[in-house]
Amino acid sequence: MIAAPTRHTPVADALAQFGWQPNRADSGQGYVLADGAAFLDPQAELAGWGLYALRGSGLGHSSPDRLLDDNYRLEGPMKWVSTGKGPPICRVDIPSEWPTVGKAGIEDADSGSGASPWAAWAAAVTAIALGKAEGPGPASLPVEALARQLQRAGWAASVDDGQVHVHLQMPDLYCQIGLERCGASAVRVGATVAELGGLAPVCRRAIVALAHAANARLPLARFAAAGEKTSKQIRAEVCLSVGCALVPGAWLTAAVEAVEAAASLTAREMQALRDPELAKLVLAATRPMTNRKEE
Repeated sequence: MIAAPTRHTPVADALAQFGWQPNRADSGQGYVLADGAAFLDPQAELAGWGLYALRGSGLGHSSPDRLLDDNYRLEGPMKWVSTGKGPPICRVDIPSEWPTVGKAGIEDADSGSGASPWAAWAAAVTAIALGKAEGPGPASLPVEALARQLQRAGWAASVDDGQVHVHLQMPDLYCQIGLERCGASAVRVGATVAELGGLAPVCRRAIVALAHAANARLPLARFAAAGEKTSKQIRAEVCLSVGCALVPGAWLTAAVEAVEAAASLTAREMQALRDPELAKLVLAATRPMTNRKEE
């Protein structure tokens, strides 16, 4: 029998700690759990990020009609992504390298604390692939420590009513990132980029189409729908497992940076799509993405 190819990269080494091996079936480019219960299939390299499709016995299923709603319920650094053909895939993204300085160009003394960011990611991926929760975290978030790390990294972070908020500098448009619990074992880093309540159906469809496109194209950040149909919000977010989020470190700043980029690239456009005539033009140009029921 031919031995599986050996790779020594931070991602491969971290996955090996949890029983993953290079997958012989795809020339060793992907990974498989030793018992075949889950697979990581490489999708692409995008702006310094590795994108992988996750398949596992513990994963549920999604569809284009409910993709954004399902994203909001996922607990972990992953998202459902539409491929344009067939059912959505569950995608997990990870940087090829971790930066050593923050937004302000300052070395972050906490970035190496706790488990390595690759190991924390591998633990989260393994747990969700097998349908096993990582276990509850502390009763409360270390909000002051998280805010201090973000402040050192260059964000305008504050603690209000026990929650961390990051105020984004977007002229003529109010937007802020908040950190909150996402179930018992994860922390949601997210920002509301559009309010769908009271909009004409054509505007809602155009905003949802843009959210689907951005969800597929941007690394790490996912687009999700929260709330009831009459007051639904579109959010850009990253849901971090406890292992990634609760020790100030590289994943926290990566998540805030990803959400900030997602909001900066879409919030103004979604605001403009409140105009029905513009929304009609956008839908006409993106018709393959809009052949789905309204979210």
